[in-house]
Amino acid sequence: MSYLTRLRDRQLMSAKVAYLRSVTPYRPERRQAVYLIRLNGLHKIGISFNPASRVKGMQLPGKAEIVHTVYPRDARHLESCLHERFAEERRHGEWFELTEADVRDAITVMNVRVEAEQQVTE
Repeated sequence: MSYLTRLRDRQLMSAKVAYLRSVTPYRPERRQAVYLIRLNGLHKIGISFNPASRVKGMQLPGKAEIVHTVYPRDARHLESCLHERFAEERRHGEWFELTEADVRDAITVMNVRVEAEQQVTE
């Protein structure tokens, strides 16, 4: 393939991209959620773009309940912080045996993080 052919192909591709950007509606930044679910006395702390769909897709022995969900800027970091905070209660993977006080604490941490992020941007 000659240089001129490659150049023409790049220019065509750039024109197609520019056109698609001009006709595609604006989409706000997609953020992952940090979620807390409860099932049979255990809690899962995880991340997903769609927690409800994620829970439905899990093959679980029983009905899981979404306890709390937040959409922070850095979902992975918040998830890691929560995993570290409750490391002693970890039972398997992302599943933890949390008390009601632990659950309230996790929800507070999740909410405070998101509120702090919102204050920074205001």
